[in-house]
Amino acid sequence: REPELYNYNRMLRTYPGMDGIKTGYTSEAGYSLAATASRGGVRVIVVTFGAPTSSSRDDDVRRLLDFGFSRLHAVPVRTAGEAVRTARVHRGIPEEVDLIVQQDVYATLLRGESEAFDEEVVWHLPRLEAPLGAGTVVGELVVRTGEYEVARAPVVVAQDVERASVTQMILRTARRLLARQFD
Repeated sequence: REPELYNYNRMLRTYPGMDGIKTGYTSEAGYSLAATASRGGVRVIVVTFGAPTSSSRDDDVRRLLDFGFSRLHAVPVRTAGEAVRTARVHRGIPEEVDLIVQQDVYATLLRGESEAFDEEVVWHLPRLEAPLGAGTVVGELVVRTGEYEVARAPVVVAQDVERASVTQMILRTARRLLARQFD
């Protein structure tokens, strides 16, 4: 038998993009609602307390969500699969590998705010060492505008990296030494 779920939050059916969270009432706090809604890549969270009626609570939440959506917009920063940088892999074949984001990365900004971003990869490991499987999380892309962090996403290895054999490492070192000698 299929379970039946009931929810007393009428706004889940009437407010576009609303997907949660919790209604409530106590004599001390009045009617309350913690609500979240998502539109166009922007998520707005609103919490209200002390409304005299559930109807006035819903009106307050609607106005606050509308205000949030009118002031904020999502700006694409990176596309899923896009290389963030190339990194050297100790004892790896290949020796360098692309690091990518697996999901689209958006920054939520106030409308009219500068869309100039600074990006930094924060590493989870002191160095990349083979073997590494494609999709291994090695760090996070941190996106800032000014002093504020506006987005964060995992950075993963784009392809499998095998461990080089001793012979391959000796040949690699010899090639480097020869290249330096002829530079």
